[in-house]
Amino acid sequence: MSDPTSAITCRDCGAENPAGRTQCWLCNAPLKAPAPADESPLAKEGAAPPKFVRSGAARTFGLDSLFLIITLAAVLLGILSQAPGWGALFAAAAVPAVVRTVMLQGRLKQQGRPMDVAQKIVTFLGSFGVAALATVAAIIVFVATCFPTGFLAFSAESEPGFVMAWVFGFAAGGAAFFFILRAFWRRRKI
Repeated sequence: MSDPTSAITCRDCGAENPAGRTQCWLCNAPLKAPAPADESPLAKEGAAPPKFVRSGAARTFGLDSLFLIITLAAVLLGILSQAPGWGALFAAAAVPAVVRTVMLQGRLKQQGRPMDVAQKIVTFLGSFGVAALATVAAIIVFVATCFPTGFLAFSAESEPGFVMAWVFGFAAGGAAFFFILRAFWRRRKI
């Protein structure tokens, strides 16, 4: 590591920066030169070490959350490269599950009860199951709406009818997806 006498510790994130820098390399917060040893707040007997937390700090990811998201992205890319159709279905279920897990984690963290890795995994898997159910239901509603409308348009030999079949199918499938997620993921007081 660097020489501790020439390093400046960021007061916001705790990262060690070389002497002479004006901004932290990690969080871009302005740096202040280190206080001489006799003026340092830690030099006083019984002084508590500074907390490296900004009062209005933006949400950040922990290393465990980052690993979980990278793992999910790797699995998604693997599925997309081998079976693009299944990859699209996996993505349709995984993205809402990740968003819900991150939002729930943020709410719990604000309340001072951060989630551990096992809770994050269980929350994601439960959310993924609900999102997968909603995706399958949306596909069923799409097919049930699109095909009859398309057959009617085919029998009338109407070109705009085919477009309307797709529009109605996507609208009905999207509505089914939204309402199923809304029914299972009501915002509860935590």
